[in-house]
Amino acid sequence: MADTIAPSRSSTNQADQHLPEVSRCGDPRTSVASQIGPMRAYARALVVDGDAADVFVTKAIAKACEEIDRFAPEADIRTWLFGILRSAFDVVPHQGDGRVANVRGPLSRPRVDGHVTPEEFTAAFNALGVAQREALFLTVAAQMSFADAAAVCKCSVITLKRHAIAGRTRLAITLFVGNSARQRPSPATSRGLLRLVVSS
Repeated sequence: MADTIAPSRSSTNQADQHLPEVSRCGDPRTSVASQIGPMRAYARALVVDGDAADVFVTKAIAKACEEIDRFAPEADIRTWLFGILRSAFDVVPHQGDGRVANVRGPLSRPRVDGHVTPEEFTAAFNALGVAQREALFLTVAAQMSFADAAAVCKCSVITLKRHAIAGRTRLAITLFVGNSARQRPSPATSRGLLRLVVSS
């Protein structure tokens, strides 16, 4: 499985419409364009729906172009952009627990053949709360440190770790409890599954 966070398959979504504008901005704005794929993946972890995710990415790119002069050269461009995207997400009203509905479809019963399918993992991941999805995406798929991920989420490291642990526990219960024959995926496979979920 590829070891990079792939962009959305759609070639005509709203985020792409900002590519010409970004390319005209000059350095480090060229780096902004290179981060559209990871930004889409992060947005998908937050809202699940691809169209809604692209709306947040579009807003984040526009904001980044406006505030590019505030970007410190020594800072990490991806972390900075993730923070902007997270802020765009925070200002939009959400349902229920403060977030959008997060289930694409009903959870299917796991197969009893020793392997987790991408479809099963996707259903289980999307059924997690947004904070759990976000924590797992940032620390597993994006391989950010807990400190950097907590900075993006504007929460403490302890809180971020608690969400990640809760997400892992929920996934384990959904996919493995009552199925002792099922093989738990390796860390590399887990990263690949997460990246597949948010880039499909």
